[in-house]
Amino acid sequence: MATEANAINRLKEYKFRVEINGYPAALCHEFNPGDRTHGVTTHAGAGQNYTCKEVGMITYGNAVMRQVVPLEGPGRNYFDNWMNQGQDPATGNGGKPNDYMRNFTLYELDPAGNPSRAWEYKKAFPVRHVPGNRNAQSESADVVEEIEIAYTKREMRIL
Repeated sequence: MATEANAINRLKEYKFRVEINGYPAALCHEFNPGDRTHGVTTHAGAGQNYTCKEVGMITYGNAVMRQVVPLEGPGRNYFDNWMNQGQDPATGNGGKPNDYMRNFTLYELDPAGNPSRAWEYKKAFPVRHVPGNRNAQSESADVVEEIEIAYTKREMRIL
C-alpha cells in the first residue's frame, strides 16, 4: 500500500490504480484519458466534380491524472525521475526515446477495489508534473496535484 495512503482517510475515493511496465506506481483520484481524433483526407479523381472524404491518421491527446498518490518505494519520486530521463534539467541533456518511453496501464476500480476496466498506453512519457502546494498540516501533503502524460497509442478493455 502507499506510504502516503496511511495518512489519507478517504483513500477509498481513489478509484484508479496506475501500473508502469507492469509494476504498481500510484493511485489517482481523477483521470482524463485524453481525446482521440481522426484526421480527414480528401481526394477526387476519375472525372469527379466533388471530393471524397476518408479517415486519415489517428491523433491522441495527452492523458491527465489528478490527485496522484505515489506508492511507497520508487513511486515516491518516480515521476520526477521519469521526466529527468527525457530531459535532465541539471545537465540539459535529453535521453534516448527507448530509455524514457514506457507502457503504462491505468485500472478503473469498482466499489470493492477490483479492476473493472483497463486503459493501456503505449510509448508514453510525462510532459507535465504539478506537485501542488505543500502544507505540513494537510492529510495529503505528499499527493501530487497533476501529471500529464503523452503517448502514441491507447486501448481500453473491459475486465
